[in-house]
Amino acid sequence: MPDNVIQLIGKEWMLVTAGNENSFNTMTASWGGMGYIWERPSTFIFIRDTRYTYQFLQQHESFTLSFFNEKYRNALRICGTMSGRNTDKVKEAGLTSLETPLGLMSFEEARMIIECKKMFVQELDYANLTEPYKSKIMEEAYKNEPSKHQMFISEIIFNEILVNYSFSLVKDQSVFGQFLEFIVFSVYLRPHFLKYHLYIIVPIIRIY
Repeated sequence: MPDNVIQLIGKEWMLVTAGNENSFNTMTASWGGMGYIWERPSTFIFIRDTRYTYQFLQQHESFTLSFFNEKYRNALRICGTMSGRNTDKVKEAGLTSLETPLGLMSFEEARMIIECKKMFVQELDYANLTEPYKSKIMEEAYKNEPSKHQMFISEIIFNEILVNYSFSLVKDQSVFGQFLEFIVFSVYLRPHFLKYHLYIIVPIIRIY
C-alpha cells in the first residue's frame, strides 16, 4: 500500500460501509489501523454501539473501508454527521453506491476500497486505560458518555483475490513483473473495473 496508514485513516478519514445492495449504511471513521495478526493481513476499526452502521456490522460478516481524494472531504463530513436512520446521507453526500465483486457495498468515487471479513469483535473496557491517558481520553474522546466502542479486527480479504497472484508472479522483481504487479493491484483498487479488465489480466498471467 503506497499510503501512510496514520495519515490515510487519522487525517484523510474513511467510510465504513456494511450491508448489501438492498440495505446498507455507511459512516465516516478516523479510528483504526492495518497490520498483521493470526497469519493474516488485517484491519482494526472502532465503532460506537450507538451508530446506525454498527447494526449492519453486527448483522453481516464482511464490510468495506473506502478512501477518497481530498475533494470528497465534505462528503465524508456529511456521512459523519448525518444518520442513515432518517436520512439518505449517500444522496446528500453526492456519492454513488457500488457493489464490489464480493457483493459488498462501497462507492464509485472511492480511490481505494478494502474488503474486510470480521474475525474478532469485542467491546472496549475503559477500565483498562492506563494513566495519565485514562482521565484525558475519557474526557476528550467520550465526554463521559455511556456509549461504548466496539473493536472489529478483520481479515483483508481482497488480498486473496488478486494481490497474492501478483506477489507470486514477481519473484525476480523484473521490470515486467513489477509492471504486472502494478496492473493487478491498480485494477483491484477500483474493483468495478474488474469485470471489464479480467480478460486482460488472465492472458498476461498465463504468458508470464
